[in-house]
Amino acid sequence: MYPKHGAYQAISATEKKALTQAIGRQTGAEWKRMERFSRWGQGLETAVYTIQGAEFVFVPGDAVTLGWNGFPSELDEAAQSLKSALMEDVQEYWCGELTLEEMLAALTTPARQVEIPPMLVERRPRPVEDGQPVPLEELERDERVRSSLEAFRRNPRSRQLVMDMFELGHPKLRFSKERDGTISAEIVTPMTVEDLQARLAGEGFTLPDADQWEYLCSGGSQALFAWGNSLRFCGGKGWKQQPNFFGLTIAFDPYKQEIVWDSGCWYRGGDGGAMECYGSLRILNDFVCSPHFCGSWDQNALEDLRLEGLSRDYDCYRRVLVLPETEESSSIFM
Repeated sequence: MYPKHGAYQAISATEKKALTQAIGRQTGAEWKRMERFSRWGQGLETAVYTIQGAEFVFVPGDAVTLGWNGFPSELDEAAQSLKSALMEDVQEYWCGELTLEEMLAALTTPARQVEIPPMLVERRPRPVEDGQPVPLEELERDERVRSSLEAFRRNPRSRQLVMDMFELGHPKLRFSKERDGTISAEIVTPMTVEDLQARLAGEGFTLPDADQWEYLCSGGSQALFAWGNSLRFCGGKGWKQQPNFFGLTIAFDPYKQEIVWDSGCWYRGGDGGAMECYGSLRILNDFVCSPHFCGSWDQNALEDLRLEGLSRDYDCYRRVLVLPETEESSSIFM
């Protein structure tokens, strides 16, 4: 069987290489190199693979505690500053209708013990593919499309135009403009989470479930943020795209909702920009990228998203390959 996280960390570099190369042979993934990733006090030396042109990393399984169980009873100065800033944001946004504790209880996952399987995990999420190309000349027969398209052509700053036809049987249209002025058109055909999962299953992949995603983002830390209970890394965006301790770009943009395979809240790592659009909050914008954030500020909006389907404008996903036990993987440590 595969070693769990702690046992994997303890084996030699030679054994790590042998194990990860065996995984490549077992799965058909192209083993590329060993690399060490380190961030926020956690680190892992693991293998980088290529599958269908995308990079994946090996993440060992583990038995971990996930979820938010409240701030520690004794707060250091950094955690107290974070809590105070959150209280100010909650007061401004909910105007006293919710306390900080009520908000955190409603919008975070509960503390729980889980078993995480060993996985190959795509390093960066990819946008949902929701468009079917269509010839421009076919769309320009409609006077409304033709008029909007002409305005789009004349606007040098506009790179994308999305039109809602507001008629039964006429889905949204998306026009994209390249730097040379070339315009392409797509009919937007959103898929459901179930559609996406079924397609990935046919390709041999799956979406991470909620527990797996939370582990990939937190590494098992129960602090509010992946970096701990502090304000240190709140604000800014560029640094968030750096690989984390597993080598993953994850929870880096509040506008990007990463889809997970879960019967409850089906997205993590962002809220489509709903909170950031408020404009004047210090910490809640980052809170939606917390490993433990799982909810919606507006349940009606969440239901609308389910009905409308997934869109590449806000929704993304990463492919996961859960590793089955084989004689070859087991024999390395016998």
